[in-house]
Amino acid sequence: MARRSLIGMTPLALGAALISMAVPACAQSTLIDPYSVQKSKVSPDFEISYTSSLGREFPIYVFRADGPAPRPALVMYHGGSWKRGTPDQFYRQAKVWNQLGITVFLPVYALGETHGATPQQSTMDAFLSWQAVRQNAELLGIDANASAAGGGSAGGHLAAALATLQPPSTLVDHQAPMALVLFNPVIDNSPAGFGAKSLGPQWQSYSPLHHISAEHPPTLFMLGDSDTLIPVETGERYCQDVRAWARCELIIYPGGTHSWFNKDGFADTLRDSTRFLAETFSLEPVQFKTANAQPDATDTLQD
Repeated sequence: MARRSLIGMTPLALGAALISMAVPACAQSTLIDPYSVQKSKVSPDFEISYTSSLGREFPIYVFRADGPAPRPALVMYHGGSWKRGTPDQFYRQAKVWNQLGITVFLPVYALGETHGATPQQSTMDAFLSWQAVRQNAELLGIDANASAAGGGSAGGHLAAALATLQPPSTLVDHQAPMALVLFNPVIDNSPAGFGAKSLGPQWQSYSPLHHISAEHPPTLFMLGDSDTLIPVETGERYCQDVRAWARCELIIYPGGTHSWFNKDGFADTLRDSTRFLAETFSLEPVQFKTANAQPDATDTLQD
């Protein structure tokens, strides 16, 4: 399906456009080859927009699942140290998660190098884009109460912020994600962690590790044991604190460096995240092929 832009449409027009895009549910393929997925070229089905912290309209790219509405939803934030990066980091995973019956949303958010933004504005955009998806749930055919969030590195920080931090005072009716899918996330913003210099004296107000509470949702935390930015000990501490209230599955991948999930760790993290999502949303799982060797990875690394 060619991508269509739904930016600027009225709710009535948006609803009509989505109805016109509806297609019958397709039978799942018997097996998914994660290495073929890794090499594939895919694009979103359409895009919506939200008003960012910069006062500009930013797109949210949508990978729409087939099947009857309302469908579960997943909002994923790309990495890049709050400075750079693009949503296509999770395009290929999104197509697989669609096969579970999950509609996936990939927002553009304010970045330092691209927009001259601060990490605080990036975090604000996480809340704003999350709210935009939830507010349009009926038109988008999703269940606002069955919506999860996730991301990689700094994008993992944004997803975790939705579940741990106080929303901006200008937002009302914020509801935290029902689950988190985190790829080597930045979750400790203290001077001993990552991002304190960028966040300044306010770092503790933005550090998910320091705001875990009884409302924290079930979490998948994926981390390489050779990640020099996010130590294994940080993941262990986070999950230990979360487990007082909710499930936290910590998977440590031998030899994994920071953002290795873009390259050598793509297949393993795709399998594990897909399984976690199927379990969390009580969906029929998809099956993956077992391959002997991984193809050469040619992706551009986004941290």
